[in-house]
Amino acid sequence: MSIWEPRTFAEAMTKATVHPTLIKNNPNQFQRIINLRLENPMPLEEKIRQNKAAVNFIETPFDLSIIKCPVLAMAGEHDRFLSPTFPGLFRSAIPQAEVELIPETDHYFFLEKPKLVAEKLTNFFKGKIS
Repeated sequence: MSIWEPRTFAEAMTKATVHPTLIKNNPNQFQRIINLRLENPMPLEEKIRQNKAAVNFIETPFDLSIIKCPVLAMAGEHDRFLSPTFPGLFRSAIPQAEVELIPETDHYFFLEKPKLVAEKLTNFFKGKIS
């Protein structure tokens, strides 16, 4: 439970997870992300569970070289939660991995620039199944 009013909390959390230029460059998309947060609130317990799972994944050694299928790792170029160098680890561990850093985005890159992310995904899959 937040001590903040839901809209104020959603705005603060959105500002913390999107590139600072989104508010100015695409205020409609910024508002859309806030609305998504308001329409789909996540209980604190779930946030904690997801954070623990992410930390556990990062801290647990895993032999990625066993992966033989095509891999696309994407991240926001300016992600403040996950270092943008992290997807590059996939490339070093999985020779066939492709890495895409989405410019002028942060942790929510897929919501900040959904059309660009969809285009990158489409191009990746087209190249793998055609």
